[in-house]
Amino acid sequence: MVIALYGPSVPNNRYASPNKLFEAMMCSKPIIVNREIAAAKIVEKEKCGLAIYYDKVDSIKRAILLLMNDPYLRLRLGENGRKAYEKRYSWEMMEKI
Repeated sequence: MVIALYGPSVPNNRYASPNKLFEAMMCSKPIIVNREIAAAKIVEKEKCGLAIYYDKVDSIKRAILLLMNDPYLRLRLGENGRKAYEKRYSWEMMEKI
């Protein structure tokens, strides 16, 4: 799993799509992001990870434990990310836009 939590008080963090998201998708790894950033919309749309609240330590812990203890969920989210990466987010696909 990949964890990408960014402080939402920084405007760039709220609106940018971090490379870490697309690298996780490319590598078939589920990702944990915080809901307050734009990347959460991609994660939720593509069903490639979990979106949690940045300032809720318990939700971060639960998300990590959930992925750690559920290999089927990790696999499914990772596969969803890889499929989405190949269809919409790879460099080859982005060059066409």
